Amino acid sequence: MTHSPFVPGRATDAPPPAALSNDTVDPLLAVSGLDVGAGLRQLAGNLAAYRDLLSLFLDTHRDDLACLGQHLATGEREAARRVAHSLKGAASAVGAFDLKSLATEAEHALRDGLPEASIQDRLQVLGTALARFCSQLAAALADPGPAAGHAEAGLDPLMQLLRDDDIRAGDALRSLLPTLERTLPRDVLNQLTRQVQAFDFKSALNTLAQAHLPRPMP
Repeated sequence: MTHSPFVPGRATDAPPPAALSNDTVDPLLAVSGLDVGAGLRQLAGNLAAYRDLLSLFLDTHRDDLACLGQHLATGEREAARRVAHSLKGAASAVGAFDLKSLATEAEHALRDGLPEASIQDRLQVLGTALARFCSQLAAALADPGPAAGHAEAGLDPLMQLLRDDDIRAGDALRSLLPTLERTLPRDVLNQLTRQVQAFDFKSALNTLAQAHLPRPMP
Protein backbone atom coordinates (compact mmCIF):
# COMPACT_ATOMS: atom_id res chain seq x y z
CA MET A 1 0.00 0.00 0.00
CA THR A 2 1.30 3.44 -0.89
CA HIS A 3 1.03 6.13 1.75
CA SER A 4 1.25 9.66 0.46
CA PRO A 5 1.50 12.42 3.08
CA PHE A 6 -1.16 15.08 3.05
CA VAL A 7 -0.57 17.35 5.98
CA PRO A 8 -1.75 20.93 5.48
CA GLY A 9 -0.21 23.53 7.72
CA ARG A 10 -2.02 24.10 10.99
CA ALA A 11 -3.81 27.45 11.08
CA THR A 12 -4.83 29.38 14.16
CA ASP A 13 -7.79 31.34 12.84
CA ALA A 14 -11.22 29.85 13.44
CA PRO A 15 -13.25 28.86 10.38
CA PRO A 16 -16.10 31.13 9.33
CA PRO A 17 -19.18 30.55 11.53
CA ALA A 18 -21.19 29.39 8.51
CA ALA A 19 -18.76 26.52 7.96
CA LEU A 20 -19.51 25.18 11.44
CA SER A 21 -23.28 25.50 11.35
CA ASN A 22 -25.13 22.35 12.40
CA ASP A 23 -27.03 22.01 9.13
CA THR A 24 -23.81 21.53 7.17
CA VAL A 25 -21.58 19.46 9.44
CA ASP A 26 -24.00 17.37 11.52
CA PRO A 27 -22.96 14.04 9.93
CA LEU A 28 -19.29 14.75 10.68
CA LEU A 29 -20.00 15.86 14.25
CA ALA A 30 -21.28 12.34 14.92
CA VAL A 31 -17.83 10.85 14.26
CA SER A 32 -16.22 10.04 17.60
CA GLY A 33 -12.71 11.46 17.94
CA LEU A 34 -12.98 13.86 15.00
CA ASP A 35 -12.30 17.52 15.79
CA VAL A 36 -14.25 19.08 12.91
CA GLY A 37 -13.33 22.63 13.89
CA ALA A 38 -9.60 21.87 13.85
CA GLY A 39 -9.89 20.07 10.54
CA LEU A 40 -11.75 22.94 8.95
CA ARG A 41 -9.21 25.48 10.20
CA GLN A 42 -6.53 23.71 8.20
CA LEU A 43 -8.53 24.32 5.01
CA ALA A 44 -9.67 27.88 5.71
CA GLY A 45 -13.10 26.70 6.80
CA ASN A 46 -13.92 25.09 3.44
CA LEU A 47 -16.23 22.17 4.15
CA ALA A 48 -16.23 20.75 0.61
CA ALA A 49 -12.45 20.50 0.61
CA TYR A 50 -12.51 19.03 4.13
CA ARG A 51 -14.91 16.29 3.08
CA ASP A 52 -12.61 15.48 0.16
CA LEU A 53 -9.65 15.28 2.56
CA LEU A 54 -11.60 12.92 4.83
CA SER A 55 -12.46 10.74 1.84
CA LEU A 56 -8.78 10.61 0.93
CA PHE A 57 -8.00 9.55 4.50
CA LEU A 58 -10.45 6.66 4.20
CA ASP A 59 -9.10 5.54 0.84
CA THR A 60 -5.49 5.72 1.99
CA HIS A 61 -5.52 4.57 5.61
CA ARG A 62 -8.51 2.38 6.41
CA ASP A 63 -6.41 -0.79 5.78
CA ASP A 64 -3.30 0.40 7.61
CA LEU A 65 -3.56 -2.19 10.39
CA ALA A 66 -3.58 -5.03 7.89
CA CYS A 67 -0.55 -3.47 6.23
CA LEU A 68 1.20 -3.15 9.59
CA GLY A 69 0.50 -6.79 10.37
CA GLN A 70 1.92 -7.91 7.04
CA HIS A 71 5.13 -5.98 7.60
CA LEU A 72 5.58 -7.37 11.12
CA ALA A 73 4.89 -10.92 9.95
CA THR A 74 7.89 -10.64 7.62
CA GLY A 75 10.08 -8.87 10.17
CA GLU A 76 9.94 -5.48 8.44
CA ARG A 77 9.70 -3.27 11.51
CA GLU A 78 10.99 -0.15 9.76
CA ALA A 79 8.36 -0.48 7.03
CA ALA A 80 5.73 -0.91 9.74
CA ARG A 81 7.02 2.17 11.52
CA ARG A 82 6.65 4.20 8.33
CA VAL A 83 3.02 3.09 8.01
CA ALA A 84 2.34 4.20 11.59
CA HIS A 85 4.13 7.49 10.93
CA SER A 86 2.03 8.16 7.82
CA LEU A 87 -1.17 7.37 9.72
CA LYS A 88 -0.11 9.76 12.50
CA GLY A 89 0.36 12.62 10.06
CA ALA A 90 -2.87 11.93 8.20
CA ALA A 91 -4.88 11.73 11.41
CA SER A 92 -3.47 15.07 12.51
CA ALA A 93 -4.33 16.63 9.15
CA VAL A 94 -8.03 15.74 9.42
CA GLY A 95 -8.37 16.54 13.14
CA ALA A 96 -8.45 12.95 14.46
CA PHE A 97 -6.16 13.67 17.38
CA ASP A 98 -6.98 10.61 19.52
CA LEU A 99 -6.08 8.43 16.56
CA LYS A 100 -2.92 10.45 16.05
CA SER A 101 -1.87 9.77 19.65
CA LEU A 102 -2.40 6.02 19.27
CA ALA A 103 -0.48 5.97 15.99
CA THR A 104 2.34 7.89 17.68
CA GLU A 105 2.53 5.29 20.45
CA ALA A 106 2.70 2.50 17.87
CA GLU A 107 5.38 4.32 15.89
CA HIS A 108 7.52 4.87 18.97
CA ALA A 109 7.17 1.25 20.04
CA LEU A 110 8.39 0.13 16.63
CA ARG A 111 11.16 2.72 16.54
CA ASP A 112 12.42 1.87 20.02
CA GLY A 113 12.45 -1.88 19.46
CA LEU A 114 10.02 -2.79 22.21
CA PRO A 115 9.18 -6.46 22.73
CA GLU A 116 6.74 -8.02 20.28
CA ALA A 117 4.04 -8.35 22.94
CA SER A 118 4.19 -4.62 23.73
CA ILE A 119 3.97 -3.73 20.06
CA GLN A 120 1.00 -6.03 19.51
CA ASP A 121 -0.83 -4.53 22.51
CA ARG A 122 -0.47 -1.05 21.02
CA LEU A 123 -1.49 -2.21 17.58
CA GLN A 124 -4.59 -3.91 18.93
CA VAL A 125 -5.73 -0.67 20.56
CA LEU A 126 -4.88 1.32 17.43
CA GLY A 127 -6.66 -1.18 15.20
CA THR A 128 -9.86 -1.04 17.23
CA ALA A 129 -9.84 2.76 17.22
CA LEU A 130 -9.06 3.01 13.51
CA ALA A 131 -11.80 0.55 12.54
CA ARG A 132 -14.39 2.43 14.63
CA PHE A 133 -13.28 5.80 13.29
CA CYS A 134 -13.34 4.69 9.65
CA SER A 135 -16.74 3.03 10.03
CA GLN A 136 -18.29 6.18 11.50
CA LEU A 137 -16.52 8.42 9.02
CA ALA A 138 -17.69 6.37 6.03
CA ALA A 139 -21.27 6.65 7.27
CA ALA A 140 -20.94 10.40 7.75
CA LEU A 141 -19.48 10.94 4.30
CA ALA A 142 -22.22 8.85 2.70
CA ASP A 143 -24.61 11.62 3.78
CA PRO A 144 -23.55 14.61 1.65
CA GLY A 145 -25.80 17.01 3.53
CA PRO A 146 -26.79 20.41 2.19
CA ALA A 147 -23.15 21.43 1.85
CA ALA A 148 -22.50 19.14 -1.10
CA GLY A 149 -21.63 21.28 -4.09
CA HIS A 150 -19.50 21.42 -7.19
CA ALA A 151 -15.75 21.85 -7.47
CA GLU A 152 -15.75 25.64 -7.44
CA ALA A 153 -16.94 25.57 -3.82
CA GLY A 154 -13.53 24.20 -2.82
CA LEU A 155 -11.26 26.19 -5.10
CA ASP A 156 -10.97 29.48 -3.26
CA PRO A 157 -8.40 28.28 -0.67
CA LEU A 158 -6.28 26.65 -3.39
CA MET A 159 -6.36 29.75 -5.58
CA GLN A 160 -5.39 31.95 -2.64
CA LEU A 161 -2.41 29.69 -1.87
CA LEU A 162 -1.36 29.90 -5.51
CA ARG A 163 -1.59 33.70 -5.42
CA ASP A 164 0.56 33.72 -2.27
CA ASP A 165 3.19 31.35 -3.73
CA ASP A 166 2.49 29.12 -0.75
CA ILE A 167 3.95 25.60 -0.99
CA ARG A 168 0.85 24.25 0.78
CA ALA A 169 -0.89 24.59 -2.57
CA GLY A 170 0.27 21.04 -3.29
CA ASP A 171 -1.58 19.70 -0.24
CA ALA A 172 -4.67 21.71 -1.13
CA LEU A 173 -4.66 20.35 -4.69
CA ARG A 174 -4.35 16.77 -3.47
CA SER A 175 -7.33 17.26 -1.17
CA LEU A 176 -9.41 18.45 -4.13
CA LEU A 177 -8.39 15.77 -6.63
CA PRO A 178 -11.42 13.48 -6.06
CA THR A 179 -13.71 16.38 -6.98
CA LEU A 180 -11.59 17.84 -9.76
CA GLU A 181 -11.31 14.45 -11.46
CA ARG A 182 -15.07 14.56 -11.97
CA THR A 183 -15.22 18.14 -13.21
CA LEU A 184 -12.04 19.03 -15.09
CA PRO A 185 -10.92 17.55 -18.42
CA ARG A 186 -8.10 15.07 -17.86
CA ASP A 187 -5.56 17.10 -19.86
CA VAL A 188 -6.36 20.26 -17.89
CA LEU A 189 -6.06 18.46 -14.56
CA ASN A 190 -2.76 16.88 -15.61
CA GLN A 191 -1.43 20.28 -16.67
CA LEU A 192 -2.53 21.83 -13.38
CA THR A 193 -0.90 19.04 -11.38
CA ARG A 194 2.40 19.37 -13.26
CA GLN A 195 2.45 23.12 -12.71
CA VAL A 196 1.83 22.82 -8.97
CA GLN A 197 4.43 20.08 -8.61
CA ALA A 198 6.93 22.33 -10.40
CA PHE A 199 5.99 25.24 -8.10
CA ASP A 200 4.89 27.20 -11.16
CA PHE A 201 2.02 28.69 -9.20
CA LYS A 202 1.37 31.62 -11.54
CA SER A 203 0.75 29.27 -14.47
CA ALA A 204 -1.35 27.00 -12.28
CA LEU A 205 -3.50 29.94 -11.28
CA ASN A 206 -4.00 30.84 -14.94
CA THR A 207 -4.95 27.26 -15.74
CA LEU A 208 -7.61 27.29 -13.05
CA ALA A 209 -8.87 30.71 -14.06
CA GLN A 210 -9.34 29.60 -17.65
CA ALA A 211 -10.85 26.20 -16.86
CA HIS A 212 -14.56 25.77 -17.46
CA LEU A 213 -16.06 24.13 -14.40
CA PRO A 214 -19.62 22.80 -14.60
CA ARG A 215 -22.23 24.41 -12.45
CA PRO A 216 -24.08 22.31 -9.85
CA MET A 217 -27.20 20.53 -10.97
CA PRO A 218 -30.45 22.21 -9.79
